[in-house]
Amino acid sequence: MKSVSWFLIFWVILITVCWQWQSRRSQDELTTALQQAQFLRPQMSQEAIMAELKQRRQRPLAVPETFQPDIGQAVKAEFLAWQRQFEKGTADRQTRLDWQQQTEAMLKQGMHAGLREQAWLEQQLQDKFPPITVDQARAWFTQHAEEMRVPQLHRVSHLFLSRHDPDKPNRAVEIQALSAQLGNSAGSFADLVHKHSEDSRSKDHGGDLGWFSVARMPADFLQAVEKLAVGEISKPIETKLGWHILRKTDHRDSRLPTFDEVHEEIAALLDQQRRENSGI
Repeated sequence: MKSVSWFLIFWVILITVCWQWQSRRSQDELTTALQQAQFLRPQMSQEAIMAELKQRRQRPLAVPETFQPDIGQAVKAEFLAWQRQFEKGTADRQTRLDWQQQTEAMLKQGMHAGLREQAWLEQQLQDKFPPITVDQARAWFTQHAEEMRVPQLHRVSHLFLSRHDPDKPNRAVEIQALSAQLGNSAGSFADLVHKHSEDSRSKDHGGDLGWFSVARMPADFLQAVEKLAVGEISKPIETKLGWHILRKTDHRDSRLPTFDEVHEEIAALLDQQRRENSGI
């Protein structure tokens, strides 16, 4: 009985050691892969990289040796993109390579392997799924057209005085005086904006804010815009940001897009959904 007990204990210890070694090896491989991914894409968060690595582990690709796609230019482009991340130039890049115990040749080899795997995956998807047809895209559009509705859009120019200047807590008098100088002339409005507006991004462009929807502007600002007719200049308006004089330059009503306008976007969406659900 004693010999049997020692035999069992020996195997329990051996299995435990092997499991710990395998676990440590797996963790070391994951750590190495994480370091390499961070090295190639330092702008990505660790959480995003870990999620991608774990997804790859769950779906390992067996790329056959005979698959040799023409990815030389893609590797070159990725390598140049990696180089551009280092503002201090060659010395900074070399320091990073030394820290990772890598060379440029090893780095390119890793990029080549990753792009080759990606190309293989793309080929499998293309073989498994034909391109999205016009009829498929049109069927989706018929059911989901409202989801692609273009919102109501406004285009406005403004003359702006900030309320965040501690030396000028109330600028109502200033904005009223500027308003008094305006007629309905677009030229005089642009000239006054150039001289007095405190919105540095728009003052040299006649105060133009470009096209915007309800999602882009504060409610108090948008309410004032909606009351204006195209070409009309407002009286001074106070918002949480400061004081404005608005000139409405254009308007577009909300509308449904035509199928031709969104065909490519729908095809890309359907293809992406199919890829995510493919399990490849």
